[in-house]
Amino acid sequence: MELAKQAGAEVCRVKWEDNFSKVKNYCMNRAAGKWILFLRPDETISREQH
Repeated sequence: MELAKQAGAEVCRVKWEDNFSKVKNYCMNRAAGKWILFLRPDETISREQH
């Protein structure tokens, strides 16, 4: 998350309530940019993937 913040991203952290849709909807309602990226704790992005 720190790398995303350093790159200018707004990182949305939400208390987990066992509901993916609720969390994604909350974050999407706060989003103001052209792109939205959701990553779960077990996911990563490598240079080859972007």
